[in-house]
Amino acid sequence: MIKSRFQNSKYIGNSQTKEIMLLFILVFSLISCNNVSKSKTTVESPIVEVPFKETNMIIDGFFVQSRESNDSKPYSISYIYKADLCNSSNNTFDKVITKFEIILELDNGNLLTKKEYGTGYFGEDILELISNRNWKPNQTQRIERLISVKIPIKYIDYPIKKVTVQYEFECDDQINDSQPIYTYNVDVTDKWHNAVIKVKNNEVDFYDSWDFAEKQN
Repeated sequence: MIKSRFQNSKYIGNSQTKEIMLLFILVFSLISCNNVSKSKTTVESPIVEVPFKETNMIIDGFFVQSRESNDSKPYSISYIYKADLCNSSNNTFDKVITKFEIILELDNGNLLTKKEYGTGYFGEDILELISNRNWKPNQTQRIERLISVKIPIKYIDYPIKKVTVQYEFECDDQINDSQPIYTYNVDVTDKWHNAVIKVKNNEVDFYDSWDFAEKQN
C-alpha cells in the first residue's frame, strides 16, 4: 500500500518532504517487524491437545470380511472403531463430526489411502464419519461406529512398513464463533499384522460390518 501511494507522487527535494518520507519508512519498518513477530509466534505455537478422551473402548481394530453372507473366504479388511468419548474442554460444541482414514505406508515411503485401495464408488466412505450434537463440557457421548473403506486382501502382499489411523474432529463452537479441527494419528501396524494372519489362515470375522458394530456394546 505505501509503495503504491508513492508511485504517482512527484519528488520534491525539500527537507520537509524528506522528513515525511523517513517517517513513512519508519512506520513501515515497525509494521513489518510486528508482522514477522506474529508469524513467528504462530509457527512456533504448541500443538493444541485433542479435547476428546476415551472413557470406554468397545471396538478398535481390523476385521476380515467375506464377500457374501454365505461365503467363508476372506475378501477384504476393514477397520472399525466404536467408543465412548468425553469432552474434556470447557467448550460446548453444537456439532462434532468425527471421521477417520486408514493410511498404508510402504517400505519405499509411498502412502496408500482410500484413493488408491478403494473402489472410488460414490459413498463408499460414508461410514468413515459420524456426527454428534450438543456435546457439553465433561459430557460423555458415544461414537456409534466408524467403519473404514474396504481394503482388498491383495494388499497383505504389499511391502507395508506402517499402518496409521488418522482421526479428525471437526467442531462447531457457536458460543465462541469458531470451528476448530483437531487431528491425531494412531499407529495400528500390529493390528494390521493380526488381520494379515487371519487372511493367510483363511479366517473370516463377518460379512456385514454394520451389523457387527451395532451389536457390540
